[in-house]
Amino acid sequence: MKPKIWVISDTHFHHKGIVSVGARPPHHTELTEANLNRCVGADDILIHLGDVIFAKMTKLERLLDFPCASKILVRGNHDNQSTFWYLRNGFDAVVDSFSIKYDGLDVLFTHKPQKFFFFLLFFHGDLHTLSHREGESEWYRLDSPRHHLFSLEWEAYNPVQLKNITTKYKNQ
Repeated sequence: MKPKIWVISDTHFHHKGIVSVGARPPHHTELTEANLNRCVGADDILIHLGDVIFAKMTKLERLLDFPCASKILVRGNHDNQSTFWYLRNGFDAVVDSFSIKYDGLDVLFTHKPQKFFFFLLFFHGDLHTLSHREGESEWYRLDSPRHHLFSLEWEAYNPVQLKNITTKYKNQ
């Protein structure tokens, strides 16, 4: 079977603040962990678009202990540990951004939305809703059809298969 590439963002594992403001259910860490274990296979690749964990830092390696060929972290604004810390705790690569040609499309992955005209598709996290950072920057409006927000809340705390997203854009 051909390996799959999965994308997830803003897991905020063990983040009590995101629960206390009503943005996530109290069991969001366990729900996300179960969904990752159910979806991601041994030969698959997981791209995490940042903001991984907020507390109980020693549990990250266990949270990421599912069969997977590679786990890539695109560092988010709350990923403040050293690169080596993330490598020691379950990730195979830690980057600020990267691009690939996938399914015939040029795709850029970052944590925060950016203004790029030379990529066909731009995948990012950071925003939990379209109005999450409204007023901070005109680029947070996401009015470009080339931007795709990976919001864990919108995806029922599941990773998303990259092929499903690129197919959607190819058919537009």
